[in-house]
Amino acid sequence: MSTIEQAAADIIRRALEEDVGTGDVTTDSTVPEGQLAGASIIAKQDGVLAGITVAEAVFRALDQSFAMTAHLVDGEILTPGATVATLKGRSRAILTAERMALYFLQRI
Repeated sequence: MSTIEQAAADIIRRALEEDVGTGDVTTDSTVPEGQLAGASIIAKQDGVLAGITVAEAVFRALDQSFAMTAHLVDGEILTPGATVATLKGRSRAILTAERMALYFLQRI
């Protein structure tokens, strides 16, 4: 793991600890354990994509079996309605990680 990848992993770990703490109470109480789901990340406005690998790492931090197909790469122009990525994994992990993953995509 490179120094940059290690630094990103540390930031992701700390961000999830702060955001989720000991668990996502709402998701854990309403979504059955082991339930699988699919989702898409859709651009809402014009922009330039940055941080797609960081977003994937956030989801993977909560679900090692998580799978993401990126339809765009960092540096590509975003237009409203563009599908950035499709996700497959445990429902609880996707719901718990999505806020943090989207935060990184919006800020990087």
